[in-house]
Amino acid sequence: PLVLSTAAPDPGESQGRSDTGHMSDVHLHKPTMAAQSFPPVVPLNVGGKFFTTRLSTLTKDPNCMLSAMFSGRHVIDQDQDGRYFIDRSGDFFGYVLEYLRTGAPPPLRLANDVYKEANYYQISGLVEWLEESF
Repeated sequence: PLVLSTAAPDPGESQGRSDTGHMSDVHLHKPTMAAQSFPPVVPLNVGGKFFTTRLSTLTKDPNCMLSAMFSGRHVIDQDQDGRYFIDRSGDFFGYVLEYLRTGAPPPLRLANDVYKEANYYQISGLVEWLEESF
């Protein structure tokens, strides 16, 4: 299996897919240790912004990248305070989480920005809703 890491890859490691493949900020490499298990409440650091959510929220959409990242099949880097680190802007991540929690879409004035994040994280229901709102 491959491991998802948001740290800069070592020379010789294969990098993740480009933005068109939705994994530009996640690097894939062979695991050096067993995959992680995650607590029921997950502390996150997304680009320096802190979030806390349930593991069940992150894995709610089985086809999205967050579900894959927190499935237990991959190792996710942690920051110095133990938060799971995602090297992506956290500016609109809260709207992604809120959609996963409640199904509530973001305000229309933020549709373009949230669309980029929903597309990156491959959250098809949110992507479809946002595309219909344009």
